This record gives sequence, C-alpha cells and structure tokens, in this order.
Amino acid sequence: MRHSVSAAAIAALLLTAGIQAQGPAPAGRGGAAPAGRGGRGGPAIVSPEVHPDRTVTLRLNAPRATEVVLTGNITVDKPQVPMSKDAQGVWSVTVGPLDPDIYEYNFLVDGVTATDAVNRYTRVAAGNAGTLSQVEVPGDGPMFYDARAVPHGDVRINTYDSKAMGVTRTVWVYTPPGYDKSNTRYPVLYLLHGAGGNENNWITVGRANLILDNLIADGHAKPMVIVMPLARAEQSDNVGPRQTVADRNAFEKDLLGDIIPMIEKTYRVSNQPDQRALAGLSAGGAATLSIGLRHPEMFHWIVAMSSAIGVLGGNVEQQFSDVLADPSKLNKNLHLLWISCGTEDTLFASNQQFVKLLTDHGIKNHFRTEPGAHWFRVWRKDLHEIAPMLFNPAAAKTNSGA
Repeated sequence: MRHSVSAAAIAALLLTAGIQAQGPAPAGRGGAAPAGRGGRGGPAIVSPEVHPDRTVTLRLNAPRATEVVLTGNITVDKPQVPMSKDAQGVWSVTVGPLDPDIYEYNFLVDGVTATDAVNRYTRVAAGNAGTLSQVEVPGDGPMFYDARAVPHGDVRINTYDSKAMGVTRTVWVYTPPGYDKSNTRYPVLYLLHGAGGNENNWITVGRANLILDNLIADGHAKPMVIVMPLARAEQSDNVGPRQTVADRNAFEKDLLGDIIPMIEKTYRVSNQPDQRALAGLSAGGAATLSIGLRHPEMFHWIVAMSSAIGVLGGNVEQQFSDVLADPSKLNKNLHLLWISCGTEDTLFASNQQFVKLLTDHGIKNHFRTEPGAHWFRVWRKDLHEIAPMLFNPAAAKTNSGA
C-alpha cells in the first residue's frame, strides 16, 4: 500500500502535530520567536531569541524552581550553563555568538529535563533519545540545508507489511524534482538513522530533502531517490496497537528482502549495484558497515557517519573476519567506502581503529575527520559532502583521495 505525500503536505502535518521542519521564522532568521506563556498565568516570554550578533537568549518561566541550567550542543564546549532568575520568576541565559547552524537544547529544572515550552521547533523523541528543543542561527544567506527558490522534490510515505518482522512499518522516500514528469530510472540511496531516530529523522531533523534539492539545482549531485527506513527491528509508530518483533536482528532481512524489492517495484529506481548506495549515521552507520561490506554485490557505495561500530562489545576483527578475509572482493566492487567521525565524538577512537583494521587488511577506504561531536550538525555536512560523490566514480575518486 502506497501513500504519496508532498514535502509541503508533510511539513503542514508536522506543524499541526507541534513539530515543524523549519523553526519559527523570526527565530530562525535572526529575530525573536513569537512571545508565549511560560506557564499558566505566567508572563509572556520570548524563547529562543536570536540576536543580530548570533548570540541566543533562552528563557523559561519557572518561579518555584531553585536551579535551572541549560544543556545540549548549544552550550558548545560546556556540558551545562547555569541560568539566572529575575523578579518575575523567569530564568534566562544568553550563549554565543554561535556559528550559523541548527542547535539543540533543553532545560534541567531542579534535576528534571524539560523542553522549551514556548518553542515549537523540536526534535521529537525517537529510539533511545528524548525530545529536544531546536533553534537555527542564520548565516549571511541561506545555508546549504535551508529551503531555496529552486525546484523541490517530494517526500512520500510508504506503508508495508514486513515479512521479515511480522509487523507493519513505514518508509519515507525522497523523489527528486521532476520525478513524476520523467521516465528516468534513478540511482537510489538507502539512508539510515541512528539509535535516537526513526524513519523521518533525516527529513525532519537532517533536512536531507532540502540538501539534495539545493545540490541538484546547483548541478553538484545527480538526481537520486533516497529511501529512509526504520532501521531497527520494530513496528513503526502510529500504525496500530504495538506489536513486538521477536528477532531483534531482523533489520538486514527486512532491508534486503522486503524494502529493496518493494522500492524497486514501486519506484523507477535502478536495480544495479552501481546505482545503489547504503549510508547511515551512528547505529545506522554500524548497520551500514555490517550489511554493506557483506553485500558488495548489492551496494557499490558505502558511507558510515559516526558509526557505532564496536559499541556493543566483542572483538570487531572477529566479527568482520569474513569481510577481512577477502579484501579483493570489496576493492573490486566498491566505488566508495567513506567513513567519517567528529573529532570530539565519543565514537572517534572506535572509528579510527576500524579504519586502521580495514587499511591493515588492504581494504581501500577514505576516513573523513571533522570538528564536532555526535550530532546532526556533523551529519548534515556529511550528507552535503558525500551526495555529489555518489553514482559518480570520477568525483568519488577525486574528492575521497582514493
């Protein structure tokens, strides 16, 4: 069963539900968010307030609280920043100036985590992550992840019954501008979220659709279909009463046996491995490596961002012994094996070790290091950097240093 929904319709739906793909327009463009009530009967407050100098003021009405601190990657290099209370019981703090980007934050109120009550721009709880408030600090012009006056693709939602898991699931699919008016058979990227995400994460948080719209319009990336499944062995949200999945390792079977055949039947995508890529972040990066490196006959482009490789313990070399035993098979088939990680990420050392393991066994790869920790601020840039390489061997060779 197929449900096709335009990106605009999805944005409207998310806004109705209290989410939005873009933040409140004033706050996202250097102004103040609309004033809101910080609590029943409390004073009207503005939060977040983005100032012209790219500092940001956050406020919370909590007159009975004894301590409120700001947390999240908006604090940059500090785990927590204390807030001050005024005579009306409104707590506030100003941080920055900050680089243009999208930041996440929460308040810790007497030890209890709370979102910003008057900021409707949120990253909704998914997987093992709670809800986070967000704010966009603008640059001098549109950022690479912002909507521009260019042709836009569509984001569609497909509902399917997973034979591998025995539950109903959904997959989000980006189709490039002009898809419905062409007869082209497109290359396809299967893009996986992390442990703290779900199938909509790369759209509602990562803005993958806008990133690709802009790259395609500028002639920097080939038009492609992006398939974003739920990268865990579980039922999707909002499809019916919750059912459990007995096999917690069934995602690979679902991807190879259910999702890919459904996508190739439903969409005009190539079924050739040269035109099929697999990428993911964090836990999705680990799944990408586990599945992709074992199936070079399926995927000739593999991208792992901040991979959670080795997080569950065990000997990684033993876990990948079958892959390491035949480096020529990977080197012959893969156009790109691209691994990245932020230098402040707690997973940096394990990614560095895995890259060394691959290199020591003669498996060609490119390791991209960059400033940053385990957050979408890094992964948006990763997608923006790797998309132009996909399905373009010459670009991949030049830009990866292969």
